[in-house]
Amino acid sequence: MAHALENNNIENKLALKNLDINTLFEEDDYRDVSLSPDGKHLALIQDQKGTPVLMIVAVDTMKAINQISFANKDSVGQYRWANNERLLVFLASKKRNQERKGYYGEIYSINIDEDEGNFIFGVRSLVCRGKIRKWTKDHDYEKHLAHPEIISMLKDDPEHIIISTSQYNDKGIWVFKLNIYEGQIETLAKIDDSKANHQTTQLDYFDESQELWFSSNTEDDDITIARYDFDDESWLYYKPKNASTSLSIISSYKDQKQLVVSDYCGNDTISICLFNPKTEQLSTLYTVDGYDTNWLYLDNKDRPFVVSYFDEYPQYKILDKKHPMAEKLSDFLEQFASYHINVSWDQTFETKALISLSSDIQPTLWYLFDGETNKLSHVAHSKKGIDTKKLHPQYSFKFNAREITPPFKDI
Repeated sequence: MAHALENNNIENKLALKNLDINTLFEEDDYRDVSLSPDGKHLALIQDQKGTPVLMIVAVDTMKAINQISFANKDSVGQYRWANNERLLVFLASKKRNQERKGYYGEIYSINIDEDEGNFIFGVRSLVCRGKIRKWTKDHDYEKHLAHPEIISMLKDDPEHIIISTSQYNDKGIWVFKLNIYEGQIETLAKIDDSKANHQTTQLDYFDESQELWFSSNTEDDDITIARYDFDDESWLYYKPKNASTSLSIISSYKDQKQLVVSDYCGNDTISICLFNPKTEQLSTLYTVDGYDTNWLYLDNKDRPFVVSYFDEYPQYKILDKKHPMAEKLSDFLEQFASYHINVSWDQTFETKALISLSSDIQPTLWYLFDGETNKLSHVAHSKKGIDTKKLHPQYSFKFNAREITPPFKDI
């Protein structure tokens, strides 16, 4: 009898500890929280009974000033801050014979205090009163039959962004300057390579030097870097020596004569490297012994202050201990030890920061840090319905293993 009662108690305790697995797969209560460039507003997507609603919150009061949603076949997919007053919404739409909503390349632009905005990219940006505008030419129409990717938000030009597209009926990649208010498109460049697409080709535009670069990795592992000559309207191609398929452009270097890239550059692990176009050589700028670097973090003046890498959980190597953003990151890392932490500072004054925290048992939390008051304020919780006490944390261990060479067999 005592043994049976003990088993019942164990089963009851297990039942209390068990978590309904459906809770893990429910839509997030909040997602995609971000800070405006000047740090005065927050934007976040809230799930309201299955409808994603884009909320705008004033930082000084932490109260919502607007909410943006769509009816019928459209809904908020993703979004980006275009400037301090305007948002770009990438619509998720349901097409005929499609079970789920998807992104079909349409961008909707709206001010944070407006009830209505307008389409600036996609076929509906060409529509007036239900019909395609009469003066729309075929090549203009075809430009909008594409999925755009943002290359640069153009910090010094609040009315435009730079996008790239792979058009459905054309090979290669186009680069356009897009007006975020009216939707006018200016062609900047084109990559004519038929193998170029958004999976194999990375495009970057650097505001200060006004340079357009791309790096490409084709199926035969041929690595190419190129810079666009706006005067000659042509690409200048480079073949980086000893480059790997992991090469990725990060930024231009402070002398604006070299590129900062992520690659091996002669090391055993992925490092932060410099690419010299004159010599086509890669050299080490920053590395973390024994670990692959993930990214190099820069302030709004392109000064590096930290490198991220992964060791059991995300880690950071401080490059400049006296840099104010590096100092605060060190404080956050100590305060939220063992969490995956990401810190996004406002791009204007660098006095406010949005901090996202997560772990193996903790769904994402967002906090707002005010550098002037040195205080943290809770913003949102991605999944409020999950009781983290019912989840079991992961743990890691290291062990020595001997290498076993399999015997060769004659075939």
